[in-house]
Amino acid sequence: YLTPGDWAPLSALSRLLLGAQGTLAGRLLIGPFWAIATFLAGEAKAIRDGDRAIARCWALHSAAVGVLVVWIAGVCGMSLGLYVLGFAIPGTSLMLIRSFCEHRAEREVERRTAVVEGRGLLALLFLNNNLHAAHHEHPHLAWYRLPAYWRANRARLLTANGGLLYRSYGDVFARFLFRRHDAVPHPLGRAPRRTP
Repeated sequence: YLTPGDWAPLSALSRLLLGAQGTLAGRLLIGPFWAIATFLAGEAKAIRDGDRAIARCWALHSAAVGVLVVWIAGVCGMSLGLYVLGFAIPGTSLMLIRSFCEHRAEREVERRTAVVEGRGLLALLFLNNNLHAAHHEHPHLAWYRLPAYWRANRARLLTANGGLLYRSYGDVFARFLFRRHDAVPHPLGRAPRRTP
């Protein structure tokens, strides 16, 4: 979500691209490029603004990427373009499936967090973080203990989150592949944060 104040000055193209990512198809096709570009732009701005810690991280990361590029191209004989388009972009798309529907705009914090109950391959890939309401309630619980915790507390967690449940990622795809999950501008402006 964006606040109305962050949404208002965006160009028509930015609004179109962000709006398209409200569907799962848009998130999978446009999302990786958007996520990578906005992340890199934010990191570049931080470095320009003098954040030395981020600059050091990028220096180490660049050295490691250099080694990886030599290995991919030299040892594996794969072009860097094929690696990016065949692995990095699809991997980012997979990651964006998990985050697509795990939250919704609600005034009450407890009612914002969804659960995708299915226990398939994506649940394993996401280390059971699809049981997001259980993860939010007990964030330090090991990933392999989340399913048991979810089963033991299912009724209470569903009552607390207002019943925000998807049976599986197949359910999420069926509902939102070409239909919007939510609007980009936060419908409540932005819910006030709780004070500790």
